[in-house]
Amino acid sequence: MKYIVLNWKLFPENETKAINLVSLICQNFKKLDKKTQKKYKLILCPPFIYIPPLQKYLNAQKFQNILSLGGQNVFYHNRGAYTGEISPMMLKSYNVRYCLVGHSERKLIFHETNEDIRNKTQALLNQNMKSIICVGEKKRNERENSMSFRIKNEIFTQLNEILRGIPFDKMTSLMIAYEPIWAISKNNPTVLPAPEDVKKAINNIKFWLETRFANEAAKNIPILYGGSVNPQNFQKYLEISDGVLVGSAGTKKESIAHIIKNLS
Repeated sequence: MKYIVLNWKLFPENETKAINLVSLICQNFKKLDKKTQKKYKLILCPPFIYIPPLQKYLNAQKFQNILSLGGQNVFYHNRGAYTGEISPMMLKSYNVRYCLVGHSERKLIFHETNEDIRNKTQALLNQNMKSIICVGEKKRNERENSMSFRIKNEIFTQLNEILRGIPFDKMTSLMIAYEPIWAISKNNPTVLPAPEDVKKAINNIKFWLETRFANEAAKNIPILYGGSVNPQNFQKYLEISDGVLVGSAGTKKESIAHIIKNLS
């Protein structure tokens, strides 16, 4: 199973556009042959305000088996005086089973720490929801690659601090997205990570997970790649990972239609 996770961020501008885009995604996925459909899991993380109408639309059109909804973020308490926050329990009440945590923009703009991400991950796991944890280095120079000590140490430190205390029996609800912050489209990277280098980073994460959870158990934790994924490169990244985390390309009709159609 490969995962296609679409993070809509602060797009689109209104509910009508959101429903039209979901319709486009589902209709194109339905055109794929059944064998191809079974190979992929589509997860959409829209702005919170669109989750109720999109869930209603998916159910009405019988698309709920094609596309699952996820949260872009979550708070780590289910109730209390926390103005502006959304809890795991609230997401779950709308049949949301996935949620991004620790996205690079949350770290850069909202100064989320590894402790914040750990608390959010634990809160999701307590509700039996799947946590898509984003990890990745902030920057690298032209002499560094995924095997450089500094890069590995930065990622391993994130994993150590975020997954500290996570019980063994909850690890099947974890997903990891390798998201090098310097490579996201918002930062206008001049070059993107080569697929072979991303593969090394993924292998490093697998090594850490095997050390933490044991070999067989770690195999059940999907590792995705995210960072300027677009119609031109998504297949290369998909080949060397368990899926891709798609940002801005997932909000554009032409781009997402191209990606879905070419899954076959």
